[in-house]
Amino acid sequence: MNVYSIGQVAKRVGMTVEAIRYYEQEKLLAEPDRSPARYRRYTEDAVHRLRFVRRAKAFGFTLKEIKGLLALYENLSATRGDVRRVADEKIAAIEARI
Repeated sequence: MNVYSIGQVAKRVGMTVEAIRYYEQEKLLAEPDRSPARYRRYTEDAVHRLRFVRRAKAFGFTLKEIKGLLALYENLSATRGDVRRVADEKIAAIEARI
């Protein structure tokens, strides 16, 4: 299993270290394990999750909406249709603003 420092993750996902810490604080990203020296140690799962957050923000989703999408992803009883419905609602809201 690959383990990354916060700086390595920031470079891989195109975010700042401060943004990653903020997303942890906002519970969009689980607090990572720590090394014996107390450095954050991130897994590939965290990298994928942060890439998702970055893309969702680029599409105009708010942090609250992103939390909802992530909750759907983690909900074993949620379907693709549930995720599609949320995405379609966001597209309709964006089109209405335009």
